[in-house]
Amino acid sequence: MADHEPSRPKGAFDHRLKRMREHGMKPEYRREETEAQKNRFLNCGWGRLVFANTYQETEKLVDTLRNERPDRRDIAFYVRDPHVLVGSAPQELFLDPSHTFRLDLATYRPARNRRKGFTVRRLSSRSDAEAINELYISRNMVPVPPEFFWSDLDPRTMTVLVAEEDETGQIVGTAMGVDHNRATDGADTGCSLWCLVVSPQARFPGIGEALVRRMAEVFKGKGTPHLDLSVLHDND
Repeated sequence: MADHEPSRPKGAFDHRLKRMREHGMKPEYRREETEAQKNRFLNCGWGRLVFANTYQETEKLVDTLRNERPDRRDIAFYVRDPHVLVGSAPQELFLDPSHTFRLDLATYRPARNRRKGFTVRRLSSRSDAEAINELYISRNMVPVPPEFFWSDLDPRTMTVLVAEEDETGQIVGTAMGVDHNRATDGADTGCSLWCLVVSPQARFPGIGEALVRRMAEVFKGKGTPHLDLSVLHDND
């Protein structure tokens, strides 16, 4: 059954997330890539983000995913033909029931009104890192070794934001963004959003939206063309 949308003014919501339904929206492996741009992955603390579009050979991508640590979770992003990848190692790999969405940063516009009661800022202390892990655990996500934030995280490649309550100073939300241009040595020019978490005890509305918007604005300021998001199909 075809999807139907009510009529709306052309361009009125061009900044909204768009579902990546077509193969043409998935980054492709470019055969002219340098050796430094091939087979790229990034350690994100909770696991590795594997840029599948930089792998020309399925076997090498499977080998990379086989090296997942027991206490981490690796994610292969931009897999052009997921069924082929999983079929190459059906006893070892699985396919998340996820959708990928894209936010066009060229047409994105900031919100007119700022949410009140909390402030969104960058990760800046060890206590921030500890609070982020508490949020991850509260949502059954993989925690990150605290030392990762200080020893292995390159702030030019990864942006970690937190939402802090103005009155209490409590960290009530977080999000992580990845600069694909730096992570792939220029093989991909976009960015992506990961680990968006809001505390179950958060007192103010709009924390998740504010984190996503700030992340979009950070990358828009860098001239990044789009921000991608992979999310489970039933996560509204």
